[in-house]
Amino acid sequence: MIPDSFLAWNKFIAKVPQERTVMATYYAAQFCIARSLLAASPSITS
Repeated sequence: MIPDSFLAWNKFIAKVPQERTVMATYYAAQFCIARSLLAASPSITS
């Protein structure tokens, strides 16, 4: 939710000064989603 908030703020309100922060939170969220999918279904990796 935080990455989406940063992206929306950056697009519609004002530029976020540290765009790397926006992308870092986005990639961290994507990593957590992917990891939770792998943990929930170990047969995916086999």
